[in-house]
Amino acid sequence: MVKQMKAYWRIFPALIVGAAFVLSIVCAQGSSRAERLHREALVWDAHSDIVQSIMLQDFDFSQRNQISFQDIPRMEEGGLDVQVLALWPDNIYAPHRSARRTLQMLDAMLTAIDVNSQRIELARTATDVEKIVGSGKIAAILAVEGGHAIEDDLGLLRMYFRLGVTSMTLTHTHSNGWADSSGGDPLWGGLNSFGDEVIREMNDLGMVIDVSHVSDETFFDVLEISRDPVIASHSNCRSLCDHTRNMSDEMIRALGEKEGVICITFEPGYTSQKFNDARIV
Repeated sequence: MVKQMKAYWRIFPALIVGAAFVLSIVCAQGSSRAERLHREALVWDAHSDIVQSIMLQDFDFSQRNQISFQDIPRMEEGGLDVQVLALWPDNIYAPHRSARRTLQMLDAMLTAIDVNSQRIELARTATDVEKIVGSGKIAAILAVEGGHAIEDDLGLLRMYFRLGVTSMTLTHTHSNGWADSSGGDPLWGGLNSFGDEVIREMNDLGMVIDVSHVSDETFFDVLEISRDPVIASHSNCRSLCDHTRNMSDEMIRALGEKEGVICITFEPGYTSQKFNDARIV
């Protein structure tokens, strides 16, 4: 299992980059060659919050709808092969109710996948991804968004993994009990000693470490400690839009040197300085 999971994160960054490149060509040129390249590639979406709608709005993602921008019909029509699904317990549940909320979201997402098992299937390993996509289905990857979900307990981290979660974003918009976020006040100057243990445990399990939302100090601590490459599943470039959640050129270079990858989110608050300045004001 561990070896397979490590194979999973090794193909994940490379394919994400390829998918983003292909999609940009399709949008920019609209050519038949670009469309063909897009359809032949293994296309990943690194971050989706669709579970919020499924859990809170009784959303049936098997049907085209107006509740969400995403559903299975549009995934299929867009040529999406692999979808990473974020289980995000709002920060209001921290510090002692995050695990329960995460498990509720996990149950809702697994149920939705099971109900639509002819079109989408849970993937835990690289082998799973290849098998599921090869069968004509969408491969679903489960990720916890926000390390407060483990409530400072490595046992909870291992339990999520056993239940099918194969990635974790270390923080969300607030610092937690072991890692500083890019939002809110810093508590530890990066990772504290328990945060070091979390990174090592994720390495041992073969879980993908996601550094979107972390502070700069946490980011560099993670790169120093982790034996494996890490990803930023939904971050952007600070040199283009000076938002604390975005990554500096130095961070992006360091990520690349560790064989990691940054995945861009196309939300104007993180891509446009003009939009971001107006939003802050």
